[in-house]
Amino acid sequence: MAVKLHADSAGPVVVVAVVAIALGGCSSGASPEASPAPAPPTAEYVPAKPWSSRHEPELRVPPPDPAKETWRVRAHRYAPMQTETPRWQPLPAADNVVVQMHADSRFRCLVTPLSVAVETDDFGTQVEAWILERELRCSSDGWRSWTAHPHRVRVDPEGARLTQPARASLREQGRVQARETLVSVRDDPEKRRATKGPPRVVAAARADDD
Repeated sequence: MAVKLHADSAGPVVVVAVVAIALGGCSSGASPEASPAPAPPTAEYVPAKPWSSRHEPELRVPPPDPAKETWRVRAHRYAPMQTETPRWQPLPAADNVVVQMHADSRFRCLVTPLSVAVETDDFGTQVEAWILERELRCSSDGWRSWTAHPHRVRVDPEGARLTQPARASLREQGRVQARETLVSVRDDPEKRRATKGPPRVVAAARADDD
């Protein structure tokens, strides 16, 4: 019996079980072939189009420019604490990006391309906000199952942003102790460059870029 599990932070866990019954005889000494690992659950990039009013077709409101978006992701192992400062990876809007995980981790993560939706008023006469979203997806069994963590940004017509961040706390057992990693997505520019060597204490004014 093969079991596929897809857990989403926004909804319940759905389990689908598929039972394969082989008809006919088979040799008692034959060993079943291992099924190939599934491909990572990537998503297709669909460029956003300008919004037009049903009442005023000539009124067209362009979506946020994806080229100006500065999304990024990183995997930070905090137990045991890694000795090198974790580095952010850029997330181009149109790409499925594989997250750089630690070599000894069984977890694999990726971030889907940017999707853009429009939010209008009840009458469909004006744009109230653009909704920008990407998903952080992580798996510990070769993508046979995974968890999805959406990162949403609401951008109003004046450009103000309201973010619901995506974070995945991953725990796995190592030879000596448990390894804990936090994978996080950000949608703002990086404020400081990564440094090498052991972690250092920084001034409070610069510590907001976590």
